[in-house]
Amino acid sequence: MQGLLLDDNDTLPPGDMGQPVKIEEPIHPDIRKQIDEGWSMQGLNQYASDLVSVFRRLPDIRDEWCKEPGRFLSELPPASIVIVFYNEAWSVLVRTVHSILDRTPPELIEEIVLVDDCSTLAHLKTQLDDYIRPLQKVRIVRAKQRQGLIRARILGAKSAKAEILTFVDAHCEVIVGWLEAQLDRVARDPKTIAIPSIDWIHEDTMALNAKSSQLYFGSFDWTVNFQWKSRSEKKVQAENPLEPFDTPVMAGGLFTIHKAFFEYLGWYDEGFETYGAENMELSFKAWMCGGSMQIVPCSRVAHIQKRGHPYISVSNLYLKSSYVVCGLGLY
Repeated sequence: MQGLLLDDNDTLPPGDMGQPVKIEEPIHPDIRKQIDEGWSMQGLNQYASDLVSVFRRLPDIRDEWCKEPGRFLSELPPASIVIVFYNEAWSVLVRTVHSILDRTPPELIEEIVLVDDCSTLAHLKTQLDDYIRPLQKVRIVRAKQRQGLIRARILGAKSAKAEILTFVDAHCEVIVGWLEAQLDRVARDPKTIAIPSIDWIHEDTMALNAKSSQLYFGSFDWTVNFQWKSRSEKKVQAENPLEPFDTPVMAGGLFTIHKAFFEYLGWYDEGFETYGAENMELSFKAWMCGGSMQIVPCSRVAHIQKRGHPYISVSNLYLKSSYVVCGLGLY
């Protein structure tokens, strides 16, 4: 049966150090069926993901400037790391958790809160409970009925123990130093929302693409659609592009915020069910209520951009959410 090619040298495990998973051609019909099912269920190549270790290594892609002694505060507060999931693939979710545990100083993790938005897949029930039981600081909060992504985030935030909240999507892998850089901004100013540079894990090959994430900031058009824009378009250019910099809006799923400030802002609007407008709402409220939002280039988090998603918003829900945001911030 045709199977896996490791890497160009056939020396590393599949996906190790961010290398792409390669499948021999022609692909056997049994493997093709598994690949197609993964795309249909998960919006990614689950077959390739399942070949990659949940403990896989990733390179330290930070600039040397970020690693200099004294770059961040010597004493940083711990965070509650909130991860919402719904019917996530096992390898994707568990690799997210282990990347955090393996690349974060343990004293900075108050807890990892896995919020299950009423998943129906069997492996996310007892199997997941049994798996995380020996993992210190990891716990599950289970919604009794579907909440939608945004209300599920609020559920996780309100149950969190730490004063600082860090949100991570359930299909991410973090790079060493990721949390320290975000916590530093919030510790210095509790009204700052810190956002990592978001790198890309290829949804087909699980390869890490980390070439350009620091070159963009969050923007939007007059239909309130989020879009990335090049930092070269800014009128004022940063003297040091590695310093944290202001962004008008954020992408949404990856950020650190002081819990008291989040509560002061009114959390999210609970009328939002899916992603697509909550990032705009929180961004506008932060800026209008004395806060700020900064992208932190020294914080690197890699994210799988799925093709389709269980939380994908139908048009009327998105339009409703957009109208709410327009009423909040643009009139």
